[in-house]
Amino acid sequence: SVGCIGLMPDELTPRVLIPLQSPNARFRMPKGIALRIHPGEQLWLNPHLKNPGSETITPDIRFNLYAAKPGTVKHTAEGMIIGNTLDINVPAGGEQTLTAEWTAPIDVNFVLLTTHQHQLGTYANIELVSEDGASTEIIYENFRWEHPRNFWPKEPLRLEKGRKMRITCQWKNPGD
Repeated sequence: SVGCIGLMPDELTPRVLIPLQSPNARFRMPKGIALRIHPGEQLWLNPHLKNPGSETITPDIRFNLYAAKPGTVKHTAEGMIIGNTLDINVPAGGEQTLTAEWTAPIDVNFVLLTTHQHQLGTYANIELVSEDGASTEIIYENFRWEHPRNFWPKEPLRLEKGRKMRITCQWKNPGD
């Protein structure tokens, strides 16, 4: 499933837990939603950190888990990576645009969306494809590869089974 369709929980890697990529970012599940973590389950706490400088840094990465109070969980959540691609090849002095499309395999509610690029990234968006496939609606745009903003819909964003989401990323390589 790698390459333009995404990774579902426990497919190729340990489970991804809702990644945040901006400094001092905090994540709290919406009321009534929780992650279910099974005994002995392996988790992927991926800070995705790179030191671009020559000075040694000491990162401060924390991941705190809190038990939900009995009776408060109405829905469980999963972390997913959607729109992954292996075809990134930005030539010297050139640009590239790639679009990935993902089809919901089941009814899905999204509580958080964000994009992820690396240093040459200049733009990314997430679109919902209409049920008939004739049109799209941009629901998220990002112009910052380094610290993408998080999109928290006021209400969970529902994609019914078979509905498509399209992710487009652009890169520019000013180097030689």
